[in-house]
Amino acid sequence: MTNLLEIRAIIEALANESSVDEGVLQRGLELFNKGAVEDLQELDQGFYTAEVQGNTSSYKVSVYTTKSKTKPSVICTCPYQQDVYCKHGVAVLLAIDKKMRQSIEDRIQNLTIEELRKIVLEKFLSDRSVPDIAKPQRTKDVFVSLKFAYKKEINNIVRSHKDRHGFIDYRSSFSLEREMNLLLMKGRTLIPFQPEETLITAGSILNILPELIQNMDDSNGSILSFLSEAVSLFRDVAGKWPERKEAVVQESISFYKSYTSSSSDFWEYFIDLALELGSSSNQANEILLTLQNEIAKYDSDSYRVSYSVIRIFKIYDILNKQNEGFEFLKGYMKIPEVRKIFINKKINEGAFSEAEKLIQEGIALAPKHHWE
Repeated sequence: MTNLLEIRAIIEALANESSVDEGVLQRGLELFNKGAVEDLQELDQGFYTAEVQGNTSSYKVSVYTTKSKTKPSVICTCPYQQDVYCKHGVAVLLAIDKKMRQSIEDRIQNLTIEELRKIVLEKFLSDRSVPDIAKPQRTKDVFVSLKFAYKKEINNIVRSHKDRHGFIDYRSSFSLEREMNLLLMKGRTLIPFQPEETLITAGSILNILPELIQNMDDSNGSILSFLSEAVSLFRDVAGKWPERKEAVVQESISFYKSYTSSSSDFWEYFIDLALELGSSSNQANEILLTLQNEIAKYDSDSYRVSYSVIRIFKIYDILNKQNEGFEFLKGYMKIPEVRKIFINKKINEGAFSEAEKLIQEGIALAPKHHWE
């Protein structure tokens, strides 16, 4: 393959890009011809990953082709910063084209019956054009295998970015961010037809974050970005698939317990999500007990206590136990948010003198009040 017009046509067909520089095309062709593209894998329909051996280093390339479920794009870990693709991306696109051109008949002849059955099964599970009634249900074993596979992949990604002391420095954090974002992006594309795998993807990311909090330079705010997107995936699965909402809430409760037990930051995201989605009475009682135990661990001036008290009051409201909720709050009147609740209550009842008294007491307490 030496015709640059042919190469440009391939890139336009696969990635909807027609403005790649001819020099980049030529260097990409050279890399492809010398076999620099290694470990090319199609992880999802139209989503490929590969490793390209460059002149001085190897680079990871991810490609969403026009057949993918998201916008066509090419992402490479090399430092080439242009609006058009680098030579490594071109080389991978050529390798994808070669893979797609391989004879289907030749491949089928080399497959066993079990391998053919696996291909058909994967087609049924991933292709939305197949009627739902024809789609076999994924078993528990499949989900266990998926969780293990994602855990292994994410652990490998994190490990590959650590230095010899087990720390991820500022420079390496950007490469890690790209790879983690690719996984999160894939999880989002799966929401309409494989929500269980989306939850597994998001959960696997959340499981690794406590380790990153302890062992990564997060000056660029990657960890909060990962967490926000993973929580967003939980929320969107619950919105798209109401029958899975209860499972999402339960996952949120589990992550809250996990993050608080490991003294990790960002624990409040999970309880807020559970309350936002609307917990069942059993789940609300579980959250209530969890937060009550949390209060017992800390001094009354701690932010955790203030946070937990307000959420407990919300849970009493969910359980239609408003009177019990107000009785509970009376023990925490020095918390400004609690006092504000009582002030608003008195105003709504028309008890303005009592509201004024609460305000004056709050003003007197303010100079004495402090947070840990």
